[in-house]
Amino acid sequence: MKLYNEPLLTCRDVANLLKVDTTTVRRWVNNGTVSAIHLPSKLKEEPYTSYRFNKNDMRKYLNPNVVLKEGEEARYIHSKSQYAVCEIKKLYADHAYVVFERETDIIRVDTKFLTPFF
Repeated sequence: MKLYNEPLLTCRDVANLLKVDTTTVRRWVNNGTVSAIHLPSKLKEEPYTSYRFNKNDMRKYLNPNVVLKEGEEARYIHSKSQYAVCEIKKLYADHAYVVFERETDIIRVDTKFLTPFF
């Protein structure tokens, strides 16, 4: 049994940290991409399950330097709710050269706007 010493994150907390929608986080839990603690619903007519996440388990998703690699896909964040998928061609500490989906041009972007795509 795993014991947690720090507060657990809600689905919304994880979505805000990773800059994705809560539906995406729930899909990741259902696919087994992200581990979560399942809390049953209090309503019988709603088979909805709440999730809680350990922040330590989320660290591998929060640190893009560990996950971002040349030749892999990433998300380029336009705003809190918009992003574009791109492939990293060349990766440096402060910038990267990427090719966006359905494009052929290589474009330079700041790495602070890139997050792993999983």
